[in-house]
This record gives sequence, C-alpha cells and structure tokens, in this order.
Amino acid sequence: MPRMLIIEDEELLRNLYSELLEMKGFHVDTAIDGKAALEQLNEIRKPDLILLDINMPEMDGIEFLRIIKGNEKLKRIPVVLVSGIIQVEKISAGLDLGAVGYIEKANSPVEVISKIEMILNSILNTPMKRNEMKIGPKKLGDEDIRSM
Repeated sequence: MPRMLIIEDEELLRNLYSELLEMKGFHVDTAIDGKAALEQLNEIRKPDLILLDINMPEMDGIEFLRIIKGNEKLKRIPVVLVSGIIQVEKISAGLDLGAVGYIEKANSPVEVISKIEMILNSILNTPMKRNEMKIGPKKLGDEDIRSM
C-alpha cells in the first residue's frame, strides 16, 4: 500500500485529500506545515510521495523542500507541489530543488487525487524507483580510465 504525506495548512483540504486517498487504498499521514512535517518524518515510515502546499505558516513548502533535499535520508522522496495561487518563481524554485510536479488547488479535489495517482504510478512503475536512483555524475575509477 503506497504511503503519502500530505502537508497542507488548510484543514478542509488536508482532510478531503486524506479521505479521498484513503478510499483509493493509500496510507495517509498529514501535517499542518513544513515544521510539523519535519518532526513527523522522524517518527513515521518514509512516505512514497509527499504532497506539499507551497504557502504555509511557520515553514513554507519551498523551505521544507530545501531542507529535505539536503538530507541524505529524505532527499529521494518524490514531492509534488500544490498551490491555490500560481507563483511562477516559487513553482520554478521548487522544481529546481527536485519536486517531481505541480498541481493547482483550483482543480477539483477528485482531479487532484487523479493527478497524484498518475504521478505516483509513473514513479513506482519505473524499472528503478526514483528514490533509489543515483544522482550526480559517475566518478571514473582506474579501471574506467584504463579501458578508454
């Protein structure tokens, strides 16, 4: 069963996304903001995907994303950004930091869940899960250099 972490400050949306995803068979954890989510990530099993609101009190989505992408244990968790306001700079910053996608809150909750399922399926159905990929250039060893 795929595990999701929803980080959303709007209680109504947080509960709605959670209920819809649970109905689809997902295990869902929730957090009210980035700060609470960081504390929670130390206590729960690592999620397969994080749904991350960009604009939140305490710690916004971009700051949260910057922190987890700098953490060796958490950096490979796929993150999907969500926002009700299109903020090109923040969306670009999030994608540059490694977010795998962006969804507008203006879409109906059912559409949002459908897009989450599509993203998660594309991540989990690849031959190598994204969170298992090696990132960065390969360092050439003596063996590689001799074979050139």
